[in-house]
Amino acid sequence: MSVICIQVGGAGNRIGLSAWEQLLREHEHCIFPDKFTEEEKRRRFNSDYQNDQDKDEKYLNVFREKEDGKFVPRTLFIDLERPILTISELSDSTGENLLKLIQDHESECSESNSLFVSETSSVLDSSSYTYANGRHSSRSKKLLEIAMERIRSLVEKCESPFSFMIVSSIGGGLGSGFVSLLMDSIYTSYSKTYKCAISISPDFENAGDNGPIEALNSFLYMGNSTNGWDAKIFMENKAIENLCKKEFHYSSMDSVNELISLVISNVTACNRFEGPLSTDLQNLTHNFPYPVMNILYPSFGPIHSSMKTVPHGYGTEMFTYDCLASPFIESSEGYTMCSSLLYRGYVEPRTINTVVRKLKDERALKFCSWNPSGLKVGAVFHRPLYSCNSNLLNMHITAFMLSNSTRLKSSLERIKHGANEILTMKSLLHHFHSEGMELDEITELTENFESLVEGYQELNAEEELGPDEE
Repeated sequence: MSVICIQVGGAGNRIGLSAWEQLLREHEHCIFPDKFTEEEKRRRFNSDYQNDQDKDEKYLNVFREKEDGKFVPRTLFIDLERPILTISELSDSTGENLLKLIQDHESECSESNSLFVSETSSVLDSSSYTYANGRHSSRSKKLLEIAMERIRSLVEKCESPFSFMIVSSIGGGLGSGFVSLLMDSIYTSYSKTYKCAISISPDFENAGDNGPIEALNSFLYMGNSTNGWDAKIFMENKAIENLCKKEFHYSSMDSVNELISLVISNVTACNRFEGPLSTDLQNLTHNFPYPVMNILYPSFGPIHSSMKTVPHGYGTEMFTYDCLASPFIESSEGYTMCSSLLYRGYVEPRTINTVVRKLKDERALKFCSWNPSGLKVGAVFHRPLYSCNSNLLNMHITAFMLSNSTRLKSSLERIKHGANEILTMKSLLHHFHSEGMELDEITELTENFESLVEGYQELNAEEELGPDEE
């Protein structure tokens, strides 16, 4: 299944560029086959690599081959002004190759096929600041028209079934308000197509004066739960920063974006590689017990500094426990409704079965009592590849998990607490109204968010009581 990945806003575009660099690194031997010898391909990409590119055609699910034989990502970069893409300090030659792919495409294509979507206007407004302006301003609506035309063009170039993925930071007006507008429009036009949003919540508690606005933007975005999208993969910037500080002893925008890019790489891995065990995001989310509670949080492991060496005897079991110990949200304990575990690298299915059985026996994963077998397991042979400048230690096996769990209640409660400062101030709500957002809409989104939080809280409370005490 082809994946059309849409990045929105400044943060979303930076994350998207990092993710596309990661995807290119994992398929560079197909996009630039003349740059590698057969031995380099076997060593770098897969010990079982065979000189038969047809066996790896699934990379065409994320890259499109043009008539001239060149490749281009199946993507759009959306912002108010035309994004200026620059590779990060952690990039290597792959980042330069990605920019060259994009620049060559932009120099040769018509405007209707450009990967960049922007709306140049002489009237400056605060569309990048609040949810209300991002969703309702005339500038955002013009931006939407351009974006939907480009999306239709991308869809026409998909030869197989396709899916949508939107990446944004939900603290900004464009990443929250405009994204919700875009999601509604995509759902209307492609209601039967699989759709997933990757949403990064900012650290609004340490954002100074902008913190309450960022929290309210996040609050209203998460309350827009009626857009028909199949899943929201939710992460907290603060949690990812803490993972970086714990292992690398520092955190930067580039190191955080690198970890987020691995989420996108792993979410799309089963669309891009073969493996002995098959599972994907669509398979997991079609079994959501509560469709409105369609939020997943990722975990990844191992996250080890490139300055370290792999401990002796470090095997699949330790990789798995490292993954469980590295969630991309700040949360307390909770109960899992459903979960998907993906191994990348060469792992035998019987080894995976042994580890999963131990996880269940030790209750390392606490599943809801009504779904004790809610874990799906997948495996692909190709491990993630890191830049030579990466902070991450290259490992021969990695583990990645997506979970729909009551642990998310803590994250949602933080957003609610941060937004309450503005929700109780009628003067600021009136400012949202003046930007085109009706008070009835604010009320509806507030009720949606409250219902979402209560759903996770009540389910957690029921599990705490136990089936015999309900």
